This record gives sequence, C-alpha cells and structure tokens, in this order.
Amino acid sequence: MIEISVCLIVKNEEKNLSNCLNSVLSFADEIIIADTGSTDKTIEIAKNYTNKVYKIWWQNDFSKARNYTFNKAKKDFILWLDADDIITEDNQKKIIELKSTLTTKTDMVLMKYVNAINENGEATSFFYRERLIKNSPNLRWIGFLHEVIPIQGNFIFKDITINHNKDKNKPYTKRNLNIYRLALKEGRIFTNRDYYYYGRELYYHKFYKKSISILKKFVNEEKNNMADVFEANLIIGECYTFQKNYPKALYFYFENLKNFIPSSKLFCKIGDVFFYQNLLQQAIYWYKLAISNANSSSHIFIDKDFETLIPYLQLCVCSYQNGDLISAKNYNLLAEKSSPNHPSVIHNKKLFENLKI
Repeated sequence: MIEISVCLIVKNEEKNLSNCLNSVLSFADEIIIADTGSTDKTIEIAKNYTNKVYKIWWQNDFSKARNYTFNKAKKDFILWLDADDIITEDNQKKIIELKSTLTTKTDMVLMKYVNAINENGEATSFFYRERLIKNSPNLRWIGFLHEVIPIQGNFIFKDITINHNKDKNKPYTKRNLNIYRLALKEGRIFTNRDYYYYGRELYYHKFYKKSISILKKFVNEEKNNMADVFEANLIIGECYTFQKNYPKALYFYFENLKNFIPSSKLFCKIGDVFFYQNLLQQAIYWYKLAISNANSSSHIFIDKDFETLIPYLQLCVCSYQNGDLISAKNYNLLAEKSSPNHPSVIHNKKLFENLKI
C-alpha cells in the first residue's frame, strides 16, 4: 500500500484550516504545512495536527512555496490542498481504496476540483486537476502565480472530488494583479501561460482594453493549450461586450464556434450580445441553444449554471420584455429548480405574484 504526504501552504487560515485537516486524517501518512506569514492562530492550529510546520519567507511565488513543501515530503505520493479545500467522507474512502491499488508506476492522479456547489448540493463549476503526485524531483510546480504541475508521464483520472469552499462573501482583492505588476516591473520573464492569467486578472478588475491586448497576444502565440485559448476568446468577447463593441465581441465568440466544440457558456455569451442590443428574438435563440447543449460539453472547465440557471433567467427577462408573461413565469420556475434562493429568482417570483400571474 502506498503512503501519502499531504502538503499545504497557508496564511491567516484560522477559520478554514481545522476543517481541511480533519478531512485528511483518515488517509494522510504525513502532513506538511508551510506558513507564509500568518498573523492569526493558523500556526497554532496547524501544530495540533502535525509537527512538520514551517515558517517560510514569502517571495510572491506560489510555486516556490509549494515546492518547499514537496521537497519536505517523505512518502510515496503527495496530495496538495489549499486550506479552504475539504474532502467529504465518501471521497476520503475513495482515497483510502486508491492507496491499496495505486503503484509508483503512476505518476499523477487527476481528481475533480469543485469550486461551486448549488443549493441542491450539486457541483455547478468544476474541472480536473493534477492532485495526487508521485514523489519525484521531476514532478514539481512551475509558475509564480496560478501555479501548475505540467501533466506528464503515466497519469490517470479518478472519480474523486475535492471541494474548494471559498468564502463567497470575501471580496476579490488585487493581490494577484499586484503580483503580476510587480513581476513586470522587476523584469521577470513571462511565459505565455503567465500572460493568459495576467489578462484574466486585468479583466476581473475591469481593465478591459489592457486585458484584450494581453489576451490577443496569448491567443496568437499559444499552440498547445486549446482549452485556455477557448477561455481567452470568451474573455476578449466579454471585454468588447462591456465596451459595447458588439461586432468585435461576436467575432471572437464565433472564432470559438469555428475552431472548437461549443459550450453552453459560449451560447449564453453570444445571447448576451444580442440581449444588450435589445434584439430579443436573436438572444432567445442563443439562450435556448445553451439549454439544449446541457450535459454535452467536452470542455475541461465546466460551469453548469450556464446550462440551466443563467439561460432560464435570461429567457425569463426576454419573454417579460416581449410581453409574454406566462412564458416568463415558466422560465423563472425552471430557474428556481436549479437555484431556489437565487436573488433574481426570488425577485422574479415576487413580481409574478404581485402581477397575479
């Protein structure tokens, strides 16, 4: 049976760390934690679970920090986590079972990483990530931000889920954007992948013109990661949409239609372009396509809300603006099935009740 080192890098995670570590005790043979500068009780909590707690100097480089923990690991395989990750009991059992069958002939095990769960307990946003890594010096992290271990060697996919329980109420900070800006100022060499994530950060902070410029550079030069090219085109399209340059937005959306298998998210974004121009019939067409495309996507990054909740809400609004109140109500009822407590669903429900529809 193989043994597993669980590795984390942490900072000010006193609210999350115990829940995370409690969820690994059933299978972890070793726990290694690197703290990058906590000022709360994180280190004190960590020492309740392991004597391998290290204080390290933060260098604005996530790979360096993660590789520090990997280099401390002594077991056959390494499972990495963030402090706000949790493994449910069912998935703990799956990892225990995997320990009895896995051999060092496997280099990497990819597991489902869920970063959004709806009110019905269903995963709505997820993708597969390299999660359990053979303890080999050749398998290490790269990238100072949005770090990754390049998939290589003998890798397998397993139906094991890690839940990322990020605080939805926690504001999105400029930490990552500032790290990129500092790296540029210091003359750090960016990989094409770095430019992709830098462009995303610019988009998140509404620097649309700069985001377009960076992501176009990425799309023109990227030859390998087509999943990221698809996502980059989506973001470029959104940037143009927010700038009300609808023809340009459609150009990049249709680039995805031309070159890749479409997704419900893409159909919704195309629908938005027509919706913002009050071309409701065209918008309705694309939102319905998003729904009909449900469960057929082959994309690495899956966002189920674009297959149900979002297009149903948009169809509700389009029908309402067209004066078809019965259809509008019915679409809201369909949206309610996937997210009964969504603010827009509740607002619409009250509206229809007041209208006695």
